[in-house]
Amino acid sequence: QKPNLVGITYAAHDCILDQVTLTAEVAANKETSEYIIISGIQVHGALGQNFWWPGSVTKYANGVATDLSAKYDAAIEEQGYDVASFINGQALAHAQTSAGMRLPGFASGSV
Repeated sequence: QKPNLVGITYAAHDCILDQVTLTAEVAANKETSEYIIISGIQVHGALGQNFWWPGSVTKYANGVATDLSAKYDAAIEEQGYDVASFINGQALAHAQTSAGMRLPGFASGSV
């Protein structure tokens, strides 16, 4: 299979997460330490916006790993965050503030 940017990005995420997890296991005392490893990918978006894709949120305490991803997802949903609406709003605001100016190529066909 031919590699692509998305596949390479996810593979890098997984590799780094494995390395951080193994390092934490060696560095932390499992009996007395409590810590959380949060992983993800920063996405550089349009109009100078940056986003974060949450890969995993895992709490380690008393030698037990607890996946907190569902709690994270519920908290985000509770706040009403919607990336698509946010991006559309940013594009509209950009278009309105740059009236009479040439829009960037990616948005030129939408206005």
